[in-house]
Amino acid sequence: MTSFNQLNVIAGSSNDTIYVSQSGSVITVNVNGVSSTYAGSFGDIVVKAGSGVDAITVDGSVSVDTLLYGGSG
Repeated sequence: MTSFNQLNVIAGSSNDTIYVSQSGSVITVNVNGVSSTYAGSFGDIVVKAGSGVDAITVDGSVSVDTLLYGGSG
């Protein structure tokens, strides 16, 4: 069995705007105008939208497999 790091992005219940981009081994996640960066080797990225009306964008620069879950919003 192969193990890897998974980056999880979990939205709340409000209307969220989520943007994911990548530069080299650094993943940047912007949620509602607040950016966070994560450096390392990730096997995949999981974005779970909450119950709000969310907008999720994964930039073309992202080379990591990405799973999007829309939620009930």
